[in-house]
Amino acid sequence: MRRASHASLSSLFASLLIAFALVGCHSAYGEAVARGDQFAKAGLYDKAAAEYGAAIKLDPNDPEAQIKLKDVRRRMSGERLAKGRSLMQRGEVAAGLLAIQEAAKLDPDSAEAQKALTDANASALAKANELLEADEGRKAFELTTLVLKGSPNDPRAKDLDGRVRDRLAEQSYGRAEAFLAKAKAGNALMEFAACVSYRPGYKDAKLRIGQVKLALEQELTFYVVLDKFVDTGSALGATMSADLLGQSFDEKLPLRVVNQLPQASGAAPAAKPGKAPAETKPAEPAGVHGVKVWGKFDGYAFRHDSNKVGRTCDYVCGKDYVPNPAYADAERAVADAERQQAQADDEGARMQQDVDRYQKDVDRYQQDVTKAEAEADRARADLDRCEQNKKPGDTSACSSERSSYESRRSSVESARRNLASPQSSLESARSRMSSARDRSNSARQSKERATEAMRTTPKQKEIDRHCAHNYQVDVHTLQARVTVQLSAENLQDKTKLLDAEPFEYKVDKKDETFEAQPGRCSIVANGDPLQLPNEKQVKQELVTQTIGGVRDKVMSTYDRYRQRFLADARREEAAGLADEAVEAYVRYLLTGPKRLDPKDEKQIGEFLGKTRGFGKLDQLGGL
Repeated sequence: MRRASHASLSSLFASLLIAFALVGCHSAYGEAVARGDQFAKAGLYDKAAAEYGAAIKLDPNDPEAQIKLKDVRRRMSGERLAKGRSLMQRGEVAAGLLAIQEAAKLDPDSAEAQKALTDANASALAKANELLEADEGRKAFELTTLVLKGSPNDPRAKDLDGRVRDRLAEQSYGRAEAFLAKAKAGNALMEFAACVSYRPGYKDAKLRIGQVKLALEQELTFYVVLDKFVDTGSALGATMSADLLGQSFDEKLPLRVVNQLPQASGAAPAAKPGKAPAETKPAEPAGVHGVKVWGKFDGYAFRHDSNKVGRTCDYVCGKDYVPNPAYADAERAVADAERQQAQADDEGARMQQDVDRYQKDVDRYQQDVTKAEAEADRARADLDRCEQNKKPGDTSACSSERSSYESRRSSVESARRNLASPQSSLESARSRMSSARDRSNSARQSKERATEAMRTTPKQKEIDRHCAHNYQVDVHTLQARVTVQLSAENLQDKTKLLDAEPFEYKVDKKDETFEAQPGRCSIVANGDPLQLPNEKQVKQELVTQTIGGVRDKVMSTYDRYRQRFLADARREEAAGLADEAVEAYVRYLLTGPKRLDPKDEKQIGEFLGKTRGFGKLDQLGGL
């Protein structure tokens, strides 16, 4: 019964929790609906729709919010429809069509909205056709794209959009060719890109994009001419190579590391970073960009020192026996148990004395009761004999016997009352004695358990004996230093960028070694081999550091080279020279793989989209 009761309580508690959760959820649902009602009453249908939508998420099965959401969407559709018609009448076709598309989406069952959408599509397509005839292809394309966004299966829109795309692709291709004739490859690239965005398979536009990009990359290639690095006997200079330096740059950059510039008569080869072209006669092509770098390794020093250091470790060298704290705990437990048992036994003896004393009182008062009952019985017998022998009609006969009997009965009641108190005290004493006996038995059992635990607990325990082990460690310290006097000049005007500027590079290593010593400490059991680079590896590390330093200096120059394109583009854009601005922007984009600042990306994309019909900068690299 008790288990059933617990199960019922658990089930009731779970049901209450679920009920509370449902009440809370429904409360939030009701509050959302109430807020929606207030917004709807105020004519704020968009906010009302948001609140009804929130309520539906809380309780998708309650139809109230769904019905109200459908109603406010119908009202929103009516507002959008009125706005769209007004815009269309004012000649704002694109804005009007967009509003009517929203109206049809909000209330798809509205025949009025669907008819208005059909009429708006027709007006937009008619306007787009007029724009196409007036050679305003981009504006026409914006309208056909908008129509197809709302009505993707409209055959009239598909047909007109195809004709607009054909016209735009043809015009972009023609402008691209014209820009190429004017040596404006950046503008040509963007026009070819716009062409394939309208018609991906138009003529050979994709091939021309590849050719123009290749020509631009060759024009923009930033050359790093790695001249000789001499040294003062360290043999470090011989390890500096164009291949090694080239590997430190991002291969996506139009940056090439070479031993000497390509021939002036031909285009710069599109070699991979670090791959020097075949040996040719040194010459500088017109408009070449880049730096020439050379240097000197000076003050090379290498030092490898070692010294012995004494160390100490502990290991287990045997066993010792010490007093077992657990045995002392067991002894204390036995003593405590014995003391508790003695106390319980003493208490039991006292309780037995109380029982004996109260038993004597009960026996004495019981004798008084028995004596009183015997006297009452004799008085009753005298009364009975008198009643039998009295004359008829004698009302005063036996009065003495009756009075004696009643007196004896009163004595019996009094004796019994006197007996009640000793009997109660006796029962209480017996109860206390029973509890004392239980405590005595429990104490005896505890003593027996403690005694058995002490008997099974060893008086001593085994512990590890630790000994100290002394051993020798060879500590090796390796240090290497070199100063690189770095020089660099601009390839175009021979401006000195660095003039034997010193840069120090260093390698500091430390390690220790010792032989294996099994049977002692675990730390020395397997030994420790020396792990230090040799001098050849140290030199490689110094050269790697030097290459990193050269790379940083080159990239600083490259970044300035690239930022000039951005500065030129913004200046030309501000001056209203769109073609020149496009040329500079394209060169800026092609010379850097890093993602643009979002503000710059948006500004450049909008400008290129407006001027050349293609502003998707994230797709430029994949063309």
